[in-house]
Amino acid sequence: MRIERSLIALVLCTLMVAALGSPGHAAENRPQQTLVFILAEHEYRAWRTIPEFGQMLEDKYGFQCEYLTSSTDDKDPNRFFIPRMEKVKKAGLVVVFARRRALPREQMQILKDYLDSGKPLIGIRTASHAFDANLVVPKEGGAPVAANVRLPEGLEQWKTFDKDVFGCNYHGHYEPGIITVVTVNPDKKAHPILTGVPETFDSPSWLYEIAPLEPTTEALMMGKIPGKNAEAVVLTNTYKRGSRIVYTSLGHWEDFETTAFQRILINSVFWTMKLDVPKG
Repeated sequence: MRIERSLIALVLCTLMVAALGSPGHAAENRPQQTLVFILAEHEYRAWRTIPEFGQMLEDKYGFQCEYLTSSTDDKDPNRFFIPRMEKVKKAGLVVVFARRRALPREQMQILKDYLDSGKPLIGIRTASHAFDANLVVPKEGGAPVAANVRLPEGLEQWKTFDKDVFGCNYHGHYEPGIITVVTVNPDKKAHPILTGVPETFDSPSWLYEIAPLEPTTEALMMGKIPGKNAEAVVLTNTYKRGSRIVYTSLGHWEDFETTAFQRILINSVFWTMKLDVPKG
C-alpha cells in the first residue's frame, strides 16, 4: 500500500510539473525569437556586458541572440562598418549600443527598412548619438561643435536618430563619477517595463541631458544628481506603424551587475516584442 501511494504521488507531481511548465523554459510555448545586438562603442564595454546579458536571455527565456560587433577602436577606419548587418532583416528585435558611427548607405538602409516595417528597437546609453559621427556635444550642454572627423565616401549618418526614433534630444552629459539616483515616475508605476523594478536605486552612469522629450514619449524613470534638473533615464516611444521603442541612458558596465537594470532590460525585451513580461 505504501509503495502504491508513493507511485500515485509521483505521478501527480509529474502531471503538475507538466501542466505548470519549467520557469527556465517558458519559451517552449512560443516560436523562438531572434534578437540582434548592434555593438559599436568603445567606452562602456558593451562587447562584454551585452553577450553576458544575451546568454541569460537564451538560457532562461529561450531567445536566440546575434551580436554584430564593430571595431572598438575609435581611430580604426573600419569602425564605420557593421559585420553581418543583413541579420537585422530577420530580427524580431534590434538592440543598439553604438556611439558616433556612420554606416555604408546600404547598411543604414537595412536599419531604416527594419524600423519602417514596424518592428521594435531598444537603445542603450550612447545609442542616442549612435549615428552622428562628426559632431561633439560639450559636457553640461552647449551647441554641437564639429569634431573634424572626415568621413570616407559612401557613408551615411542619421544625426536625428535620437529625436526621430527615441523621442529625445541628446545634448551632452554631466560630470562623470557622480552617482545618479534613479526613481520610478509615480504616474507610470503600472507600466509593464517596471514590473519587479525597485522604485529607486543608484546608478554609476553619469547623467545624460536628453530633454526636451517628444510628445509621443513616456518617461518611466527619472535620474537626478545634486543641483541639476531631473532627466528621463528610461523612456518609451513609438515609431512608424506603431513599433515599440525603448531607450535608456543607463548602461555603464556596473549597471549590468545590478538586478534593477537587468530587470529593466529583460522587461523591455518582452514589452517591445509584445510578449507578456515575466512576473518573477
